[in-house]
Amino acid sequence: MAGQTPNFKLVKPAPEQFYDVAVPNGNMDKIDAALKELQENDDLTQIEQDLSELETKVTTHLDEINPHSETKSRTINVGNTREFKTIQSAINSLKKNLGGKVVRIYVDAGTYPEPVTVEGFQFGTLELSSNSGINTEVKIQSVTVRDCEAVIRVYSLSTNFTGLSNFGLTISTSRFVQVTNLITGAYTPVTGSTGISVFHANVMINGCTISAYDVAIYVAANSIVYVAGLGGSNNRTGLSCYGGSTIGKDGNMPGATVTAETTWAGGVIR
Repeated sequence: MAGQTPNFKLVKPAPEQFYDVAVPNGNMDKIDAALKELQENDDLTQIEQDLSELETKVTTHLDEINPHSETKSRTINVGNTREFKTIQSAINSLKKNLGGKVVRIYVDAGTYPEPVTVEGFQFGTLELSSNSGINTEVKIQSVTVRDCEAVIRVYSLSTNFTGLSNFGLTISTSRFVQVTNLITGAYTPVTGSTGISVFHANVMINGCTISAYDVAIYVAANSIVYVAGLGGSNNRTGLSCYGGSTIGKDGNMPGATVTAETTWAGGVIR
């Protein structure tokens, strides 16, 4: 008498039975049906995985563009014991579209002999600051901010630590940049050197110390700049405003040995 396999119930003819082609054919049909079901289940699993990945991507995208998202900030640390050893590498790790987030780059105390460039960021806020909030602890060669629609904030840093650069901070073609508690200074005023230069941008500068430049703050190309509570000494010119730009000032300004203020070509200081 024929038997059956325990799982798929395939027919197992007894040794004394004659060969019947219908038996192996029936077994093959059962095997085929089982393999087909297995294949369909595997495909379904893959589809479920694909849908899950798609859902994650869509959720992430919506979170990036949603101004009311609960995950709207990110902090990156820079230093010898951190993931990022240089400031520029931390900046370069970011997507240009900040997705409405506030991204904070905190820099540990130390000397970073690198020109730092913040360029092309949109839709959010990017902050660059010393970790301690003490402006003498983080020394950078120079900082350039350009072509940014995002809000850029530069806090509590020291630029031109060697005293040999002609520029401490340069800002161009950017929607709004806030500079607070910055120290920048040269050894001696070199013709054409500038502590903070602004071209076609809106900028707020407060609590900064600017020393020993040809011009402490130079503003041009239809920029609007507000300056307040500044310090510094031994600049040839304190404020220079050119080309339809406006400087609004309040409180102390950087010390100047030749001219406190200069305006031309439609520049206004008030």
